[in-house]
Amino acid sequence: MSKIDNTITYEAAVAEDLYGICELLHVMHAENGIGGLNPQKTEQAVANVIDAGVVLIALDGERIVASVGLEHQPWWYSDDLYIGDLWTFVHPEYRRSKIAPRLVRRAREYARELGLPLVMAVLTPNQPERAEKLLLRQMQPVGRIVMEVR
Repeated sequence: MSKIDNTITYEAAVAEDLYGICELLHVMHAENGIGGLNPQKTEQAVANVIDAGVVLIALDGERIVASVGLEHQPWWYSDDLYIGDLWTFVHPEYRRSKIAPRLVRRAREYARELGLPLVMAVLTPNQPERAEKLLLRQMQPVGRIVMEVR
């Protein structure tokens, strides 16, 4: 276990965490660079997920260093719900620790408590195999996302 792992705490985000989460997601966008960044839209989306879904955060002291945003979503063909991730991100300074697997485990526990399936996707042009490997250690594959990059 890395020294980092000993200093991290995990909790569900509250409204006061909004700006710290958005700051982290701006780092995510700078790294992944898919589409343009609209800070106001990001802030509203995160606020909506904090209010209607659940956002799990990892904290090093008061600094938000990782997050997963989960939303209750219906299948397009059904009224049945599932839990879908909108983002999962660990700040680059905190990688190669147990933070990401622990966040995924907490997301799985949340979905299990509700009796709903959890659907998580990897959408990054930077080492997607690494992120996919992390998810495959805890979950079953059911497909693949592909994208034509322009």
